[in-house]
Amino acid sequence: MRFWIEVACSSVEEVADVIARVLESKGCTVNVRWEQSFQFPQEYVRVDGVEVIDEPYGKYKIMAYFTVKKTLRKPDRCEVKAGYLVKVLEDRLNNPDSLAVSAAIKGMAEGLVDVVMREVFFSFA
Repeated sequence: MRFWIEVACSSVEEVADVIARVLESKGCTVNVRWEQSFQFPQEYVRVDGVEVIDEPYGKYKIMAYFTVKKTLRKPDRCEVKAGYLVKVLEDRLNNPDSLAVSAAIKGMAEGLVDVVMREVFFSFA
């Protein structure tokens, strides 16, 4: 079973909420809560869509489409891509009390590059 939802988000919290709603609509129980928040202004980062694919053993593969529209700072750090945002999101979903993740999100934001479209994958247990 594959399903797709279009979104326009400006923070990892919004992305997590979208994923949780989609999974809950399919009968899954999802618990996501946040200790801290880090907002991405919508003129810089947008999440265009999330696709969820059932995997064996109760796992889900989630494909998120990110558009990074402007550089926040340090444009020379081109190695930092939107895929890192999804890794941070995965860590935050699996470890919602981890304060270190907020620092990682801020560090990633310093290196965003201009106009990048990425397809990124991770497993959601």
